[in-house]
Formats: sequence, structure tokens, C-alpha cells
Amino acid sequence: METRTYQINGRKEDLDVLEKLLYHIEYLGVIGASRNILVRVDGDGTGRIKVKDKDGNKLDNSKCNITQNVEETVLVGTYDIG
Repeated sequence: METRTYQINGRKEDLDVLEKLLYHIEYLGVIGASRNILVRVDGDGTGRIKVKDKDGNKLDNSKCNITQNVEETVLVGTYDIG
């Protein structure tokens, strides 16, 4: 097991949702259940968190995929960031 420390800045409401998401991930691991979790980010709205590592550096500078694919899936949690 490895431990990492991050600095996350954002609106209180979004950070509260992020904490719920992280807890949900932890809980699924504790009970040994594999499930899908949907995270929706309103990037052109207020869902603009900033994440840095313990040294204050951005996590990654590469571009992320933003292509939407519509897939049918069973959701066990929906977390709306922003």
C-alpha cells in the first residue's frame, strides 16, 4: 500500500461531493464489490477543482480524452461535480 498527499482547491460543495466519491470508492474496496460510478463535471460552469501534489506541482500536463461515448451501464452512484 502506498500513501500520497494532494492539495485540492475548489468550492466547498464540490469538495464535499468529491469526499463522498472517495468514500464510495473506499467502501466498494472494503466490501470487495466491483461497480461502475459515474462522475459528471460541469467544466464550463463551476466544476473547476485544482489538484496539486504534495510539492505543489500539477498532476499531469498531458491532454485528457474529452470524447463522449454513450454506453448503457448500471450505476451505483452518481456524483455531480459543479
